[in-house]
Amino acid sequence: MTRESRSDKAFQLETDKYPFQGDNNFTNCLAGEIRNIRRRLGLTVAELAEISDLSPSGLSKIENGAISPSLNTLKRLASALDVSVVSFFSKIEEGDSATFVVAGDGQTSCGSGRGASLTNELLGRKISKGNTVESFITTLDEVSGPVFSGINSGSMLLYVLDGQLEYYCENVIYTLGPDDSLFLDAGWIHGADKIIEHPVRILCVVANS
Repeated sequence: MTRESRSDKAFQLETDKYPFQGDNNFTNCLAGEIRNIRRRLGLTVAELAEISDLSPSGLSKIENGAISPSLNTLKRLASALDVSVVSFFSKIEEGDSATFVVAGDGQTSCGSGRGASLTNELLGRKISKGNTVESFITTLDEVSGPVFSGINSGSMLLYVLDGQLEYYCENVIYTLGPDDSLFLDAGWIHGADKIIEHPVRILCVVANS
């Protein structure tokens, strides 16, 4: 992901003239989608705010559903996250239909930061009555030192498809290889610590409420 240079003055959300209008459920779903994409890329609010030239407080309000972003703001966020604006809306609507993804055709996002280079392929996401379940395949290309995260809430299942790595979780390092799995609280401090055998591909299932 290309990091753009930051201007002298952060982009002001208050200057946006055409904010999206809609009910709170729509705004909250949009906020959750932006937040989840950021987390999958391993970025903090401050890091994404810098890349997208927004203020951290403004971005925090967007992710909490306190304000509804304008189209201009969404374009900045999409560029910073290396996704299309449409991707923010692709999984918003609730539905009871099945989701079929052809092999290799899932929505992908690439990122680097916090000592890691990775690609996430979203397989499916379900939002229902405030609960969210999503599944994706993470491919770790590089890990230069521990990559820790403890910003998600809910539960997470990791199932290793290919490769071998050391994974840190709450002061314990697990060596995971093909067909090994790890189930954990997503709010714990956890993350890839070292790649032993490339390539590393992990099926991740995350449930939030």
